[in-house]
Parts: sequence; C-alpha cells; structure tokens
Amino acid sequence: MAEPGPKPVLYVAACALLDADGRILIARRPEGKPMAGLWEFPGGKQETGETIQQCVVRELKEELGINTEIGDFLITVKHAYSHFTMEMHTYFARIKSGRPRPLHCQDYQWLKISELRRVPYSRADLYIIDELEKR
Repeated sequence: MAEPGPKPVLYVAACALLDADGRILIARRPEGKPMAGLWEFPGGKQETGETIQQCVVRELKEELGINTEIGDFLITVKHAYSHFTMEMHTYFARIKSGRPRPLHCQDYQWLKISELRRVPYSRADLYIIDELEKR
C-alpha cells in the first residue's frame, strides 16, 4: 500500500474585529460548509496574489459587507485536520465603513473577550481566544 502524500496546506486569514467598546465580532459558520453552526473569527482562504491582510479585508467585505482597516498581528495558528493542514494568520481589525450584515454566515455577534467561550468553536479558533485572554 502506497504511503499517502503530504497533506495540502491551506493559508487562511482571520481577524479579531474590535468595536469602540472593545468587543469582538464572531460569525457563525453557514449551513452546508464544514463545521457548520460553529462560531469563528471572520476571515477565509487566501487567494493567489493577495497578502494575508488583503485577504482579511476582502473576506470581511464578502461575508459581512463591511470595509475594514487591519491592525496589529495577533497570532498564527497551525492546525492539522484529517485531509489538510491549516495555517491561519490572525490580525486585529476595525470597521472603516459599513454595518455588519450576515451575507455569507448564519449570524454574527459582538462579545467581550470574557464572553467568547460562551459559544462553540473549532479547535483552531480556540487558540485565538487563548491569545486574546493573555493580552
């Protein structure tokens, strides 16, 4: 039996989107997608030719209809799933214009860092919460 090849690496951008009160926006994964119904920090797959920061801006426009400004780097999470490995680069961000709307997610909510663990996440997103709680 042949040995399986290396798992593909998926490069992903995510953000801790802050509001004026220091709350963070989380989004609920849409039905029909892997891990549907779990909550996540918004973002998505990096496309060819774009930086991670550009990816965050594009994904938040597509998912939530908002224009954002990327801030400081937060954490890189490397996590192995059964069929691929994900490398998720996470930044702080703020809304420049627009109001969030659930365009490509089931729902969203604003939570204080101390409230983030109230809802279920994938393992990779829990590393982001760990980092936020340290700061």
